[in-house]
Amino acid sequence: MDLLEDLEKSPTSFIKDDIIIRSETALDRLYVLTKGWVIAEKMSHADSRPIVHVFLPGDIIGFSELPFQKTSYQARSRTSGIMCPFPSSRLSRLFVESPRLARLIFAAVTIERAEQEDRASQFCRNNAAAKLALFVLQTLDRLKLLNSNLRDQFQCPLTQQEIGDLVGLSSVHVSRTFSQMEANGLIQRHKSFLKVKDYDSLAEMSDYRNRYGSLNLDWVPAHP
Repeated sequence: MDLLEDLEKSPTSFIKDDIIIRSETALDRLYVLTKGWVIAEKMSHADSRPIVHVFLPGDIIGFSELPFQKTSYQARSRTSGIMCPFPSSRLSRLFVESPRLARLIFAAVTIERAEQEDRASQFCRNNAAAKLALFVLQTLDRLKLLNSNLRDQFQCPLTQQEIGDLVGLSSVHVSRTFSQMEANGLIQRHKSFLKVKDYDSLAEMSDYRNRYGSLNLDWVPAHP
């Protein structure tokens, strides 16, 4: 607990559209996101900024960039929120002093990789509803990890274009498909809120697996 608190001892507020990490720069700090949404954007020569990942509370921003000399994306806040920056070198102490915590962080990274593979498998399918259903359920279950009061709805600050970037659809296709899903009684929308009305049907159509729902942590050492 002391090691975890050491990573979160300098909470810093940010506002919408703040740049947390700049593209093509050396990364010397990581950030524990405790409140708000942050998006990772690929900066292209065509002046477009497709979104490749969304960071939610509990995520470590920049972890995937640690092995590289320069960052491959720009991290920009999509809402206001709070993050806790810490030097990337501080992870060395954590890994040495707590093998258990190091393995749990590795497990979290592995789960994120599995979720990315789930999304990639949907990219190969020409099924817009399945892609959006996967986005909705993954987001809902990730948000539930740090908010036990969350049940069947969440506030999504992303535009339809941004959601389309994530799932591989145009904004028009996102709008049309969400409307059809709402008409079918699968979801309900009100302003920026999105409510899941038929979890099981959404899971079935998207082959969804809650990656946090059934973990095997037998390989993680117990407390000394």
